[in-house]
Amino acid sequence: MLSDCATQVLSNCATQVLSDRATPDPISLLEPCLIEPILKKELKKKKERIIYSKDSNEFQLSQLLLLKILEHIPGYKLPDLQNWSEEMDLLIRVDKRPVEEIRAVILFAQIDPFWQSNILSVKKLRKQYDALNGKRLTKRNLASANANRNKKKTRENSEEADEYKKFFS
Repeated sequence: MLSDCATQVLSNCATQVLSDRATPDPISLLEPCLIEPILKKELKKKKERIIYSKDSNEFQLSQLLLLKILEHIPGYKLPDLQNWSEEMDLLIRVDKRPVEEIRAVILFAQIDPFWQSNILSVKKLRKQYDALNGKRLTKRNLASANANRNKKKTRENSEEADEYKKFFS
């Protein structure tokens, strides 16, 4: 069903065509150049909204972000998780981000004192995703390097202790 505006435009086009010709040609009334823009507008208005199930990755990731936000901001206004899921879908499908990586970035963003106050929606998460993931990977690599360094020191201390045991045995 066409809107009032579209009906009016079609009516005006038909009147114009009829006034230009003495005998109207029914096929010319449906000229694509006249109808296409109107139909495109109507189709855009009628775009169906996808409803994400509670089992979908998009919905679960959105819910995870919300739960983590609520941990440090208990009075946070509850968003429409379907809208968040749409944005999460873009992050997965368009930006081609793996679900597990997104989960890790969400957890990192909501642990880090700076980012937890700045990432309060999926839209903001998507906008800052590269910066967040970069910080997350840097911290993870530093932690891994420190752990390796500590293991090496422990091993060296243990070998040194074994060497001194020979002296005192």
